[in-house]
Amino acid sequence: MALTRFLSGLRVLLMSLVAIASFSQMSHAGIIFGQFVTETFGTGANRFSMKFFQGLTSPPRDTNGTPNPAGGVPYQYATSIYEISEIMIDKYNGQYGISRNQVITKDTRGPQKPATNVTWIEAAHFVNWLNIASGTPRAYKLNNSMTDRPVLWTPSDILDYDPNNPLRSKRTLFALPSADEWYQAAFLEEASFRYQDYPSERGNVPPTAVASGRVRFTAVYDQAIDQGPADVHLAGGENGNKLIAMGGNVDEWEESPFDQTTTSTFATRGLRGGAWSDSLDKLSSTNRRSASMTSSADNIGFRVVRLGPIPEPSMMSIAASLGLGGYFMRKRQRK
Repeated sequence: MALTRFLSGLRVLLMSLVAIASFSQMSHAGIIFGQFVTETFGTGANRFSMKFFQGLTSPPRDTNGTPNPAGGVPYQYATSIYEISEIMIDKYNGQYGISRNQVITKDTRGPQKPATNVTWIEAAHFVNWLNIASGTPRAYKLNNSMTDRPVLWTPSDILDYDPNNPLRSKRTLFALPSADEWYQAAFLEEASFRYQDYPSERGNVPPTAVASGRVRFTAVYDQAIDQGPADVHLAGGENGNKLIAMGGNVDEWEESPFDQTTTSTFATRGLRGGAWSDSLDKLSSTNRRSASMTSSADNIGFRVVRLGPIPEPSMMSIAASLGLGGYFMRKRQRK
């Protein structure tokens, strides 16, 4: 009887491992995609979590959108499922910003509304704190001011300098999405391995305009200006990478300069996605705009990316999650 139970449990464990491997490491031409990870920041009353999805790694670049080419990110990264919300900024301010005189100002539409009227510099301070809270190096060289522009990393910063992107530390874990990272997360559809025209599950068909909700093939755009954006969790259906509101709701900051070539920290930054009151063309893969990093507006927000591979769950943690860990431990104790 004991042997039968053991074999039955082992069979369930093996089948579950196969299912997990099939989901978390599905491949297209050897390319890994399809992993979720949740990160937690802050402490006590200022504690909050953020969920990320890791899409395809090293796909081809797209030559049909703007900029041209775009995408084709050659390393693993995951994108936050939702836009950064007001409550997350409140928790940053309570945990870190107030004590260091680095308070981020924003609109106050509601705790689950996207955080808007946040400058690029303020968004970069928030990202730096995510790294500090996680015990990893900051992404951007910023002083204590919420208005001073960042300083580039240089070759003398041996551990942080990346000649391909001197704005971002190469050791950091969290960052604002670069132009290529944002584009790939928005428009690359993982099932078909093709770039789409719109950030929607059926990306070559325009999404239906809605005020809010999570119905498939919808996005929050073409709405009255005085309506405002939807809650970040109710901002349309998923796109092909399980992300919400890559099109519509609010425009989002890119890390990258608009021209993609200058390294000047005074250069304007890219904006993508379109807002709740914008027309369909603002959601398109061919539409990209810009703003000064000191600018703020009630229709501009942001999201973040998590860089590097997502740790695979250990065998014991998988067994425990399936309720089998205790069984195997009891068997060991009996021996």
